[in-house]
Amino acid sequence: MKNIVENQDIKTDKPLPMSYEALKAERDALADRVNALAVENAALKDGFEWLYAVVSSDEVSIPDEKYSSVTNAAAVLSETPATSAALAAIQAQGVEKFADMCREKSKLATTADSCAGWSNCSVHASSFAIRLREAK
Repeated sequence: MKNIVENQDIKTDKPLPMSYEALKAERDALADRVNALAVENAALKDGFEWLYAVVSSDEVSIPDEKYSSVTNAAAVLSETPATSAALAAIQAQGVEKFADMCREKSKLATTADSCAGWSNCSVHASSFAIRLREAK
């Protein structure tokens, strides 16, 4: 964002200061966009994997140069670490919400066994969310 003070005919490349709320809103919008792109990229990757499976089957006969193009594209797209990390983060958020819900259920439980069960579930869910984020 460039600071252009039109009334005084002053132009500068210095960024305008943003409020905390504006920065947070911008960050949230960018996070939503990243998540949407990761999901879209995963769908494209699935499509290429399907196409690779189809052209690799014995029932389909295509020229070698076309087969090479598809297999090369599938090989390149099979490695998408940024997409995998973004999807793992999205999954971890869901698991963390489940862990929070279990924690709340534990607080509201009327028996010791129920409380322990919900608490145990929360601990395991939190641990699983951490493993999702760390998966490579």
